Amino acid sequence: MKARNKLALSALLCLAALVVSACSSGGSVGGSSAATSKSQGLQVVTIAIRPSLLHGPIFVAKERGYFAAAGIDLQIKPLKGSTAAAIPLLARGDIDLLPTGANPAVLNAAAQGFDLKILAAYNEPKVGWADSAHMVVRQDIWNKKPLANASDLRGLKVAGGGPQASGTPLDLLTLRSLAKGGLTDSDVSLSANPRTPDQMLQNLKNKSVDVQPVVEPEASIIEAEGVGHRWLGMADVFPGWQGSFIISSAGFLRDHRDIATAFLTALLRAGKDFNNTNGKWTPQLQSIVAKAMAIDAKVIDRAGIPYFPLDGAINRQAIVDEQRTWVSLGLVKKPTDLDTLIDTGPLQAALRQGK
Repeated sequence: MKARNKLALSALLCLAALVVSACSSGGSVGGSSAATSKSQGLQVVTIAIRPSLLHGPIFVAKERGYFAAAGIDLQIKPLKGSTAAAIPLLARGDIDLLPTGANPAVLNAAAQGFDLKILAAYNEPKVGWADSAHMVVRQDIWNKKPLANASDLRGLKVAGGGPQASGTPLDLLTLRSLAKGGLTDSDVSLSANPRTPDQMLQNLKNKSVDVQPVVEPEASIIEAEGVGHRWLGMADVFPGWQGSFIISSAGFLRDHRDIATAFLTALLRAGKDFNNTNGKWTPQLQSIVAKAMAIDAKVIDRAGIPYFPLDGAINRQAIVDEQRTWVSLGLVKKPTDLDTLIDTGPLQAALRQGK
């Protein structure tokens, strides 16, 4: 790694230490927190995640013993902030895996020499299944005249996208919704996207915006409260987009390639449990995810069950298209070569083991 990247890494690590609770402090740069759990003879693997429906397969694989059966003691580190700040923790070895998207933080880190590896696709919004986020239309506007097409956004106050974009999936949802309607920034009144779901709710309540992109299950909560109506999702405006990937450091993959394969084997097994539901929660899956997220089961029932790509296949073209969007906004300075970023070797081995 070049000297300037080492300095950048050191600075980011100071911030990242505040992001993940209970992180190990003994890892070295490029190392791994993977260790042997002496009590059970399992390999300890740490993953940092935020509470989200997208992580349902991880919760289920852990609860049902799929990781243990694969020889893994999975330790979940709850993220307290953006996944972007957790990326340096992969390099230091405080965490082994991070589910996140092809966002500017990942792409820029890769371009700057941080050895990240995308191992598998983890989520893909699909019509008929839960989406990761929705454009939520203020309820009074919807009651007056439901929006029929994306072009109906013309003239409305919309959050996300534009010069204020920070590179989140919600920004992408707004930009793709405008594109689907044949609209540009000048056809709507854009404002910066709030940082938290509570602020998004307040944006709608105080009528600061007419349309607000909101992640799930918060979008479902807002709809249940009668504040807004869930409308377009990513599956509607960006078919084939994959919202999250399993990412590791090159160091972890070099030293624990077999463990990466074992992790993906267990994850694919849980993914089958989800996809066998045909888009409807079973009481067992619903209970496991609700408990893991500390949320009312009725909320996730309303949000729906997410679709998991059974083979974990990575849609490279979708990443190329998303990267092009971030480059156009100046959020990514240098496009990343996907051949150096993606390593599907462990995934292919996991698929062979799962047959």
